[in-house]
Amino acid sequence: MLVQNILAHVTKPYEHIKIITSVPQQNNMILVDTINQISVTKKN
Repeated sequence: MLVQNILAHVTKPYEHIKIITSVPQQNNMILVDTINQISVTKKN
């Protein structure tokens, strides 16, 4: 799962967290800047 860190400024802010994620079709990407990768593994 790819997760993006985003900080936005609005005119009437309120406390909240927004997490934007995507499940990529390929796994051969180079991640830079505001993108983090979360790996989910299955325990046996």
